[in-house]
Amino acid sequence: MRCTVGVIAVGFVSPVAAQQTKAVEQMAQSVGVIGLFFFTALSYFIVAGWVALMTALLPDWVRQKADTVQRRQLTAFGVGLAVVLAVTVSAALLGQAGKAFPPLGILAVVSVLVLLTLWATGWVAVVWLVGQRVAAVSGWELPPFTAALLGALVLHLAVGMPVAGWAIGLYWAFVAVGAWFIR
Repeated sequence: MRCTVGVIAVGFVSPVAAQQTKAVEQMAQSVGVIGLFFFTALSYFIVAGWVALMTALLPDWVRQKADTVQRRQLTAFGVGLAVVLAVTVSAALLGQAGKAFPPLGILAVVSVLVLLTLWATGWVAVVWLVGQRVAAVSGWELPPFTAALLGALVLHLAVGMPVAGWAIGLYWAFVAVGAWFIR
């Protein structure tokens, strides 16, 4: 049946394609590059806005979590990895069970949203710490707000690096989640 539908579809499309008199215009390659640039810039501004809001509203909390990340970074990574794996597996199982009992599907969605919230709030402390480290290496004295924005920019650009960028982002994302569970 599928083969028949495919043959019929090709039969209708082929004559139309053969009757075109002018050449098919290729979309400029620069359009994709421009779109990627705007996506990257927009996503940085979204992250920078979130970091600025959290740093301005909760500076003591950000400093405390950044200190925790600095002191126990590998522990935060391990705990974050365990939490992400546990939530991912439980969300998958709850999602499958949600087909038979819909409230379990809702619970799966809520658990993923909680995980994303943990990441987004922990990310603020991570970028603040990275910004402080970059400023220290450069010999700059930056206020916490500016250091957080610098850290967000550095990590955002590092994640875009070919080959290894995803690993940098994933490592710091696990650290951001794990920072919630460590004192």
